Amino acid sequence: MAARIVLLLLGLSLVLCGGVSVHAEEIKLRVGVISGLTGAAAKWSRFQNNGMVLAQEELQSEGVQIELLFEDAQTSAPKVITAFNKLVQLNKVDAVIADDFGFVIAPILELTERRKIPLIACGLPQEHYCAQAPRYFFSVGSQVPRSIAAYERFFELHPEVKRIGLVVFDDPEWGNQYLALWREITAKRGVTIVDTFLNNEWQPDFKSALTRMIPKKPQAILFAHEPEGMIKAARQLRFAETIVAANNILEMLADSSAARPELEGVYLVDIANC
Repeated sequence: MAARIVLLLLGLSLVLCGGVSVHAEEIKLRVGVISGLTGAAAKWSRFQNNGMVLAQEELQSEGVQIELLFEDAQTSAPKVITAFNKLVQLNKVDAVIADDFGFVIAPILELTERRKIPLIACGLPQEHYCAQAPRYFFSVGSQVPRSIAAYERFFELHPEVKRIGLVVFDDPEWGNQYLALWREITAKRGVTIVDTFLNNEWQPDFKSALTRMIPKKPQAILFAHEPEGMIKAARQLRFAETIVAANNILEMLADSSAARPELEGVYLVDIANC
């Protein structure tokens, strides 16, 4: 994540300063960062903000002066709009990075085009939203369709898997895209979806959901939801079949002391490397 932010900030700074011929030591930027540090996205915002600070330090070591101004929008669309207007009108930033959930950030796309301020989003798919701000919107968000090859490969390597359960976070920018992708693949391969848990709570009752799902004998569970609670519930219920996790499982490696034994045997689909 930090490496992507570095490259994106550097590319953006070069564009804003007039092109690639500008020397690094001449580049100075004020970048606003809209986070969800005290909202539902607090964990992910913390990770991403740490990455941006690392990117800032790396660029400064190369002579690129970037000032980061942080605003906490608490995973609230109205507060995101307020934070954006403050950064642009009061703080006079050159660009904005929005690292809250995609559906919270989407309402400011119109503002970024109107005010001609580049917006780098961490949670909005580029291809779905580019038309709303074609000149000023950039994304490092998950491009879920790119993972199709990895899921296809999983079913190729495991032809015995003919019954699966799905656990999905119900939002249009992430979970629903996985759901559509999985339904497409399973329909093509004759794989039966025995149960689907579709939920938009940040930390749902996975144990109850899996208690209903596991007796239907899924040979694998594919999930795109809050990973630690999901994995913990599966282990408590002694689910011994395959678990295939979306890319956000990586957060457990950084945020949980028990992550390594809990993740043993879990398949990871990393969109960046699909």
